[in-house]
Amino acid sequence: MLRYHFNLHDGHGVCRDLDGTVLPRIEAAHEYGITVANELMRNREPRARPWKLDVCDTRGEVLFAIEFAQIDPTLDHLPAEVREATIHLSKTMRAVGETIADCRMTVLQSKALLALADGKPYVAADSGRRI
Repeated sequence: MLRYHFNLHDGHGVCRDLDGTVLPRIEAAHEYGITVANELMRNREPRARPWKLDVCDTRGEVLFAIEFAQIDPTLDHLPAEVREATIHLSKTMRAVGETIADCRMTVLQSKALLALADGKPYVAADSGRRI
């Protein structure tokens, strides 16, 4: 039995699965990941479409990714070219969101560094974690 971690990329950052889930084989991890993705996506498909679930081993190596747009059942009725365009747009939206989140983090870190250089207290945090 191996431990797999299911890290969610929601376009604003990464929500890491610190505990992981013990499963017998990688195929079971894939099935479990699809189940988790469908559950997270349920009743919010358009908003969750850009999301992605990275399935990692205990060292943090990404074994495979589950793109929510790829498994979104609400896209099944669309013509193939429209479906592919929607999937591509979803990936692009996630990339833009992650870039904006990275820029915000850089600004916070820069402000903290400037305050430190001026000898002023400045605490920057993201999701309760000190930066």
